Amino acid sequence: MPAIFFVEPSIVETRGANATLSVMLEGCWSHRKTMSAHTGWWQVGLLLCAMPIGLGTATAQDKPPPAAGSEHGLYRVVDGYKVDSNTMNGFRAWRAAACDRCHGANQEGLVGPSLVESLKTLSKEDFVKTVRDGRLEKGMVAFANSKSVMDNIDNLQRRYHAREGRRVEAMSAASPPEGARPLRWRGEALPTAVAVLALALMSGTACAQDTRAAFRPCIDPDNLPFANSKGEGFENRIAELFAQKLGLPVKNFAFPQRMNFIRNTLRYKLPGQDFRCDIVMSLPAGYDQAWTTTPYYRSTYALVYPKGKGLDGVKTGADLFALPAERRNKLTIGIHDKSPASAWLVKHGLEAQARPYPILSPDPDQYPGQIIEKDLALGTIDAAIVWGPIAGYYAKRVRNVELIVIPLKSEPGVKFDYEIAMGVRQGEAEWKGTVEKLLAENRPAIVAILREYNVPLVNERGEAID
Repeated sequence: MPAIFFVEPSIVETRGANATLSVMLEGCWSHRKTMSAHTGWWQVGLLLCAMPIGLGTATAQDKPPPAAGSEHGLYRVVDGYKVDSNTMNGFRAWRAAACDRCHGANQEGLVGPSLVESLKTLSKEDFVKTVRDGRLEKGMVAFANSKSVMDNIDNLQRRYHAREGRRVEAMSAASPPEGARPLRWRGEALPTAVAVLALALMSGTACAQDTRAAFRPCIDPDNLPFANSKGEGFENRIAELFAQKLGLPVKNFAFPQRMNFIRNTLRYKLPGQDFRCDIVMSLPAGYDQAWTTTPYYRSTYALVYPKGKGLDGVKTGADLFALPAERRNKLTIGIHDKSPASAWLVKHGLEAQARPYPILSPDPDQYPGQIIEKDLALGTIDAAIVWGPIAGYYAKRVRNVELIVIPLKSEPGVKFDYEIAMGVRQGEAEWKGTVEKLLAENRPAIVAILREYNVPLVNERGEAID
């Protein structure tokens, strides 16, 4: 039996050993568009056709849904699937203070520590003191002068526990309509997630066939070779290809791809409004903030150097380390900080030769290719190690010197190559199926576009694909 967990005000996920269903419920009995399932609609249709059942709703057998208004520690569950207004105010304070920028959207930790475990033991006094006074030695700022935070300090703590509670407490997907009875199949109550889906289908509240007025990718406005607002990136080109196949116009939503990109694009929705966009064109396969498709290319980090400057004999990563110590120790190698390249140079004792560049910058005029197009091309650095699509594209753009691109192979302790997929919202099974069909049917055209942008393509062994 999959368990149903509270996630956010509009999202409920079902997860189990087989990950049988994942639905986006914005209230099956509200008047919003509601469901999709990880299993195909045809599977659900077969299931429903086999059921000698009448209209009703389901109750979980392993754990009954909490009663309306039931207490869950510091927070309160209302109507079976909502939280009380105080907890919601805590959520608003969390968003206003941008706590997720350091602690992560799921409190899993980013530059700041994970709150998932610490909040289980942190006393209220320590919680208040930490938020109020900060921990400057660890980079935690003080919020004593923030009225929205301090006025909601109790609500903020409630929000933390409610957020964590959705991971550990099974909860009802929605409260049943008054007078409804459990759906039964061969005399047994159906699993809650299946029954809710069945009810939605039979009562006409489920989503109709996926129809869209435009192909709406979430893009960065200035992030070549991937995308920009002028439509010059390979993501733009692939989006145009897909839109043409679907007979739709392209309608981009542009937002800088910094922190919280998915939250502010693919998953952003205000009451009464539609989502801002429907697909992210490039994400690491398996990225957990979206529902990723089958991968459509694999690339790797690459070493880039100017021809005729003393590195022409370097054809692999191992060749770099085989250079005479006198030559090797004089190198200046540009890398993006916190990338596999930095770990690789440290592993091989070349950290002194590394020149780190920030992987994220608040400067809107800075772009990832500057490390190659400016500093490497002008001789400020001797070589650079960057993500393959960036390496290939900007090496091709430089005209004053010929740049050589050497794809790097992963090795124990350092992973260079990654599969790249597209991402849609969790639960939008029909849309995901449409995108995967487009990927499969247009693979030669997609590869041709990637080749045009000089993206290094490798197989699962990290070997270059010709």
